[in-house]
Amino acid sequence: SDDGGGGGVSVGPFTLGEDATVRLRVASSAEDRVGFFTNAKSGWAAFFAVVLVALVAVAFVGTVLDAFETAGGEARDGTVSEPLLGDGEDHGEEPEELVDAGDEGDRDGQSSRVPNQVADGLKMFSIRRNWPKLVAAPAEPSPTDCLNGMRVLSMVWIVLGHTMMMPAPINGFDNPEDLVAKFGARSKVWFMTVIGGQIAVDSFFFLGGFLIAYLGVRDLEKRGGKIPYGAMVLHRYIRITPAFAFTMVFYSQIVSRIGDGPFFVRFQQSVFRRCDNASWVTSLLYLHNFVPFDSDQVCMGWSWYLGCDMIFFVISPALLLLHHHRPKIMWTVMIAVALASSVLTFWLVVHYDLGCYVFGESWRDYSYYAYSKPYTRVPAHLVGMAFGFVNERWVSDPAMRPNLNRAAVKTWGAAAVTALFACVLAPLSDYRDPESWSPWVNATFITLCRPMWAAGLGIIATLCAAGQLEGLNAFLAHPGWTPFARLTFGAYLMHPVVIKWFAGTATSSYHFGWRYMMAHALFNSAFSFLFSGITWLLVERPVMSAIKKGTRARRDE
Repeated sequence: SDDGGGGGVSVGPFTLGEDATVRLRVASSAEDRVGFFTNAKSGWAAFFAVVLVALVAVAFVGTVLDAFETAGGEARDGTVSEPLLGDGEDHGEEPEELVDAGDEGDRDGQSSRVPNQVADGLKMFSIRRNWPKLVAAPAEPSPTDCLNGMRVLSMVWIVLGHTMMMPAPINGFDNPEDLVAKFGARSKVWFMTVIGGQIAVDSFFFLGGFLIAYLGVRDLEKRGGKIPYGAMVLHRYIRITPAFAFTMVFYSQIVSRIGDGPFFVRFQQSVFRRCDNASWVTSLLYLHNFVPFDSDQVCMGWSWYLGCDMIFFVISPALLLLHHHRPKIMWTVMIAVALASSVLTFWLVVHYDLGCYVFGESWRDYSYYAYSKPYTRVPAHLVGMAFGFVNERWVSDPAMRPNLNRAAVKTWGAAAVTALFACVLAPLSDYRDPESWSPWVNATFITLCRPMWAAGLGIIATLCAAGQLEGLNAFLAHPGWTPFARLTFGAYLMHPVVIKWFAGTATSSYHFGWRYMMAHALFNSAFSFLFSGITWLLVERPVMSAIKKGTRARRDE
């Protein structure tokens, strides 16, 4: 945004003036820095720091207890298939197979001298026990294993795009003309692959819808066509909220107070401006795409995806029930909802003159009115569900699968690739001549590109599941993707924390270029998955273990 530096384009603390000069704006001093105690307005940051240390201590004690108990022999570590509507993971980490934590307590009474329940709770945090579950390969191949590669690559692509966008308001680039000037990167084809990372979020909407349909149909049949709706939604909330809350505390209370540098106060101000309000309440209720309506006022603005995904998850059981009892009505409803969303999106873009040029006012308006709203994003999820239903039918009944000859496979594959490339490269003309697209062109592109992207992924996933794209499927379905696929949820939560913190602690502004983008994107991805792994071991996996243990206890009563 422009902080009063005059005319021209702003890139963080730098302004590219109309006379092609670069001006630096300084907004704060070292005296403004907030620490755990220095200039602290409350004791919450210090309290949460103590909580974090206590959590690490619990993991250490649990690991020691587990090591003592298993010193005399190997612990059994089985793998079981988890139903979607009970303990399923449709948001990414473990699409079909989860490592069972339910038998972990069978040997608790053999050598433990502390109360069994306390010991059980501590051992859920055991790094020694949870690490093998993180890196474990699937028990057997699945037709949907290609989704693991899609998931991880989409996550890295999102990091790539945010590596360019997120440091700009903090330490910025010392050569903004190389980015936004007419001769700069914005007019290059390779830059479209960077800025196009924003569409990778629709990959996750597609994957979520695909897995809800694919796994939900099978689980619904086992349950006789009935869904424990309340338990399903509650399980979902309990499953993902602890990691979300942990990241929010880590970002707003811990990381924002650790570090120093000429841009650190600017980083702190960007955090406190959004997090020192009540948005954390609506965030943890997954209503933050509506309250506050402006995503720039949300503590973790990038968490808009979780708000949409939760709403999609809540409404998906209705489609599953219709698919089981009235499939024709289900398809009619899905098409009607997708069309209604498309019409609304088209109207919003035309009415408010929204656009996809990220350096212009039309993009700021788009971010406010439409970008993060579930009613404009639902088509990609519905496309995913449609492909999930079709693939489940073809896998469960191979006789229903059409016989595709080589020409048909090439045709469908070419259509998918064309759709994907069109979604990424089509805006190039609007970037070369900024905001030259008319409202009608912007509306057409914004409305169609996301479901078209999901359809392209669906075609590729379907061909891989049918064994038609053997080389591509061997790459995307490789077991090596599995541990990273389990970490994509945490990596999505953590990657802006990593990007922003490194920008805030930098000693100078970044120098934009394709070498910077590649090097920093890989660096940020590595640290994002690292912190995601820590979150998985300390928070996500213990929560999964507790849920499974509680579910088994209720079944045994």
